[in-house]
Amino acid sequence: MNGIDLSIILSIIGCITGISGLILHFYRFLLERPNLKIIQPVDDASYYFPAPSNSHFKTTYHSFMFVTISNRSEKHIAISS
Repeated sequence: MNGIDLSIILSIIGCITGISGLILHFYRFLLERPNLKIIQPVDDASYYFPAPSNSHFKTTYHSFMFVTISNRSEKHIAISS
C-alpha cells in the first residue's frame, strides 16, 4: 500500500513537471518564431514593362516593385533568392 502511494505521488510530480516544461517550450517557440513585415510604400511606384524577346519566362510583362522587408523577431533571418 505504501509503494502504490509513492508511485502515484511520483507520477503526479512527473506529470506536472512534464506539462510545465511543454508549456514553457511552446511559449519560447512563440517568442522566437520568424516574424517578417513586408510593406509596399505608397509613394514608390511599381514599374511594368514588356518582356524582352529572349526572356525565358512565360509572361509578356515584367515588373519591379519596391518593398520594405523588416524583421520583427529576436532571431536573425537570412533572405535568399
